[in-house]
Amino acid sequence: MHNKYTIESDVWAFGVLLWEVFSMGLQPYYGLSHEEVVQYLKDGKVLACPDNTPKSAYRLMLSCWHPQAANRPSFRTLYRELETIERELVLIQRHFRSQKSVASMASIAGGGTVTPQPSSCAVNQSGV
Repeated sequence: MHNKYTIESDVWAFGVLLWEVFSMGLQPYYGLSHEEVVQYLKDGKVLACPDNTPKSAYRLMLSCWHPQAANRPSFRTLYRELETIERELVLIQRHFRSQKSVASMASIAGGGTVTPQPSSCAVNQSGV
């Protein structure tokens, strides 16, 4: 925003990269001009949580976009948090696979089906 590049601005950009990854490549701030993006950010707005993004991943993005640069996480912290998120996603994937197996067995046995629900990103902008 100030044409000043720092580690803290790199962390902000990394948060945007995470947003792009979890949105499956959508363009951030789509439809806004550079000036409109600057005003959007000055107004304290941030990118909305992409569909089907784990809460922990969006909280990480929000921490990257903290208004006070000094309060943004270090890359070391980001790395550790991403490792934790990866472990969570592996556990969720295993859970869904086991639920799918249970649902398959239930349908074979004539019972109802179980539809696993993904943990969506219902996090407010303060990260809670």
